[in-house]
Amino acid sequence: MSGKHIVITVNAAWNLWNYRTGIIRMLLAEGHRVTLLAPRDETVPKLTALGCDFMPIEMSRRGRAPHTEALVLAGLARSLRRLRPDAVLSFTIKNNIYAGIACRFLGIPFLPNVSGRGAVFSQSPLLVRMVVMAYRLAFGRAATVFYQNPEDRAFFLARGIGRAEQAALLPGSGVDLTAFAAVPLPGADDAPVFLMVARLLKDKGVAEYARAAARVQAQFPRARFRILGAHEDGPDYISAADLRAWQGSGWLEHPGTVPDIRPEIAAADAVVLPSYYLEGTPRALIEAAAMGRPIVTTDTPGCRDTVIDGQSGYLVAPRDAEDLGDKLLRLCEMTAQDRDAMGRASRRLAEQRFDEAIVLRLYRTALADRGI
Repeated sequence: MSGKHIVITVNAAWNLWNYRTGIIRMLLAEGHRVTLLAPRDETVPKLTALGCDFMPIEMSRRGRAPHTEALVLAGLARSLRRLRPDAVLSFTIKNNIYAGIACRFLGIPFLPNVSGRGAVFSQSPLLVRMVVMAYRLAFGRAATVFYQNPEDRAFFLARGIGRAEQAALLPGSGVDLTAFAAVPLPGADDAPVFLMVARLLKDKGVAEYARAAARVQAQFPRARFRILGAHEDGPDYISAADLRAWQGSGWLEHPGTVPDIRPEIAAADAVVLPSYYLEGTPRALIEAAAMGRPIVTTDTPGCRDTVIDGQSGYLVAPRDAEDLGDKLLRLCEMTAQDRDAMGRASRRLAEQRFDEAIVLRLYRTALADRGI
């Protein structure tokens, strides 16, 4: 059945442009009207050029003041009441909760995507109890709840958030295997380039990456360590002073953010993410796998799913710069041919597990179950 009205909501328009264009294009191609609800940014013209509508909402990713958050919920509910869509797809924590609550009371079919638990469940016990209650309200009548790793699914169900028959597993956000095609490694034996792609949050393992870089460069002075991602002022981010010190020492290169990550991955010999943030399945890692890059990441939910340890990369202990340094040195000591073999194994894993077509098929099935 075609011609339905689908709303997609997320905490930043750039998230839609970078991670959700596949599902937007699929819905439009099937004849649906698509409206995007997100804070406005510079990607909006590109999104509307796809053929969808855009309605801005006011929201801060880091805001926690109860009065402000109540206004966000009320604003999102007003927008959905006005639009009266046939279904709402949501991504990111606040949108999952607020849109879920609004959809429950408005009787709109709701399909959230849990792309990680984030830092909220490591906060005070009182806040955690409040968040669990909000999630229960939001997900209680959801049509389908998508999870990006089995640990998150088990964690939510164990706390009475949603029901097992609602819960579906996705292979992360999926990756377009044609857009992120495999390319040869740079191939310099004694000058490997390591790339980390993440916001410069402490829990992403930035400090561990810097310490491991210092150790590796003591033995391989030509090795390079790059980190791409936004840095903001705030207690959750590494300090600007530390970042300047690491850059000044030559340990890290931080060019900021880039509009297209593919040339950066192509210039790297391996992609690293030593995160102990509660990830879903990190998009940067599955993009790196698709492009045939060995991956070094932590043995944590979501991250571990992107690597076959010892074949397509290495898993390391979280918060352990020594273990990270050991695994990066192991890559440095490999021949270019051995790193190539790891990269080919990464690409095979991406083809088997992370093809975006798998994600789109699961969404199509979930919507069809609702007559959409």
